[in-house]
Amino acid sequence: MSIRSADLMAMYQLPTGRRLHALREIARRALALAAAPVLAHATRAITHDDRVQIMEATFEAANTNQHGAEAVALDKQVDRAVTGVELHLDAQERVFGEEHPLGQDAALVRRELLPDGAGAITFLPFAAQHERVGAMLTIAEQPGTEIAAAVQRVPMLPVILAQVRALNDAYGASLQDYDRGRPTREQLAQAQAEGQDMFAEVVAAIVVEYAGQPERRAERDSLLEPVLRQNEAIRIARRRRRAPVDVDPGTGNELPGGEEPGSDDGVIPAPAPAATRAH
Repeated sequence: MSIRSADLMAMYQLPTGRRLHALREIARRALALAAAPVLAHATRAITHDDRVQIMEATFEAANTNQHGAEAVALDKQVDRAVTGVELHLDAQERVFGEEHPLGQDAALVRRELLPDGAGAITFLPFAAQHERVGAMLTIAEQPGTEIAAAVQRVPMLPVILAQVRALNDAYGASLQDYDRGRPTREQLAQAQAEGQDMFAEVVAAIVVEYAGQPERRAERDSLLEPVLRQNEAIRIARRRRRAPVDVDPGTGNELPGGEEPGSDDGVIPAPAPAATRAH
């Protein structure tokens, strides 16, 4: 029979942010008090829960986004690259003018590749943008055509389009790779449970460090206060029949959203990520 330290403590299961906020405060106070054993346990627990927060964010992103974790960043890079193509062609037209062959080549390429401007591509949904950029590059690379010849004559344009191709290929791969690096529900639940177990061990380390030393009770109480504060917040929420929410581990301020710890699936949900441009 496996017995966890958390099972021996009369504490509520805390969301990761609440644990981290309490643990960081304990570590700060333990350092000031030179309570080395407590500091060692708290540091170990902080390291673990930092990883749990990353797991939670990855898990939530995979649940709310249908694309890979890199898709948003690559989308922005492709946006900038396509806009850069338009700006480069515009610069060639302005520098050489409509009477110069290079100005004429730039005007032709822009009409064929970006007839409605870069914005008509960069504001498309993810998959549609990827396909539209691919179609644009296919036109530019079609052997034996007037447009392909003009592309080759515009200074630096072949190099620029090659970079657009590389970015768009990586972008397309990310759109199909939404599950990469995502922890399973079981892995996340286990990591959260281990975090709660380590948290309980920190509490135990504080109790052991000051056992039989009534003259140091004030130090002990100072180290336990962050734990009791978070535990009390959960108790009050439950008494009011409210769903306890997580906190920012840096400030301790409550975050929007959240669900009751220990939900039916065994996973404590992380706060909803900040909204990004919808695709």
